[in-house]
Amino acid sequence: MFMLNKLESHFQEFHPNNCFYKKGYRKFKLQEFEEIYWNYHPFTEKYFFEGNPAYLDEFQSLYDMSRYPWIMVRDGFIGLLTFFLKYPKPPQDLLSNLIIHEQFSSLVPRYWEGRILFYRLKEIENSNDQKSETLVLHGMGIEELYWGDSFGQTLELLKKSQAQNILAFCPTRPSFLSSPKEKFSQFHLKLSQSLFNIYGDKIQIFENMGDFQLSLKPFKNFRFINLDQEKIFNADNYMDHFCYAQGGRELEYNKKNDEEQNFKVRCSLNHEIEFFQKDLDSKEFFKYFLALNHLDQTNLTMIDYFRNAEVKKIYHSQSK
Repeated sequence: MFMLNKLESHFQEFHPNNCFYKKGYRKFKLQEFEEIYWNYHPFTEKYFFEGNPAYLDEFQSLYDMSRYPWIMVRDGFIGLLTFFLKYPKPPQDLLSNLIIHEQFSSLVPRYWEGRILFYRLKEIENSNDQKSETLVLHGMGIEELYWGDSFGQTLELLKKSQAQNILAFCPTRPSFLSSPKEKFSQFHLKLSQSLFNIYGDKIQIFENMGDFQLSLKPFKNFRFINLDQEKIFNADNYMDHFCYAQGGRELEYNKKNDEEQNFKVRCSLNHEIEFFQKDLDSKEFFKYFLALNHLDQTNLTMIDYFRNAEVKKIYHSQSK
């Protein structure tokens, strides 16, 4: 409870100096991360929140991170793996406490106990909730969509939907983290084919965010689903917040037990972010650590780990 109390105090006593996302352009540490960020945009769009949502490579150094007492890490699997392999123990130069997505709790080394909290997006129940005829999908056809088996499960869920209006925001982008031979549109074509096989001409697929927003305006009550359930790169997806703020609700929301001691912050009429503590088991981390500790972690980036055959092998074995 001590960590949660500290976080709650941070929100109650929040000062603009402790805010990471301010107006104006902030230079990224690595040019290649800047390219990755914009390749995934608007799924990576910045938004203001007192918890300081940010990607780890947005910071210039550990000293830069330490200017902020709390950082809600938006990175998914590959960014967290890169960070914790480099820092299996909290470095002395880092003063910040980190909050990471609950899906990756097993990637946190035990040495980080007392410096880590977890978060998840939580849907707010509405007694006036009505059945919707509109379904919104968002995601990109890129390699990591197919790393695990979650996309296959998502397709099975979509087949059961009775919605009549199907809107999909699926911009065509190169699979930037992949090796050059896989960078082109093969994964986008694969995604488009899967969606057309289910919905045929009933689905409208949008490449442009502006066009998608205009098409969504008439629908105040809709269901949505994030196609990227693996969260390899992006754990905190801006489009989830956007859909909730526009009146949407998840197609299939897995309700968690409501723990009174957890700290929750409302973000819209339909959703909040819930923060909580949990014990660290580090099972996943040690599998990767033992397999990769022969590498020089100093200068390796998330692209190096994403393309590493051993990482993919372990990830696939964990997903089964």
